[in-house]
Amino acid sequence: MIGRYGGDEFVGFCCFPDEQTYFHFVSRLADELNQIYQLEEYQVKASIGASCSTASERAVLQQLIQQADVAMYQNKRAKRA
Repeated sequence: MIGRYGGDEFVGFCCFPDEQTYFHFVSRLADELNQIYQLEEYQVKASIGASCSTASERAVLQQLIQQADVAMYQNKRAKRA
């Protein structure tokens, strides 16, 4: 499920059978989003932040969103450096 979180930010929720599958998915998604897309005369860039919780951890949804938000801003800063 994907929804607009605010401004130009979106939040997606996915279920994976294990952490390895999750990390593989996030890695592939990040590779795709690290490309620069040309839309007419505009260049579009995207950054990703991700977080994960196992069933046994039962992290609160807001905690997961906060962790992903922090990761996204770290990603943005790294791209600018």
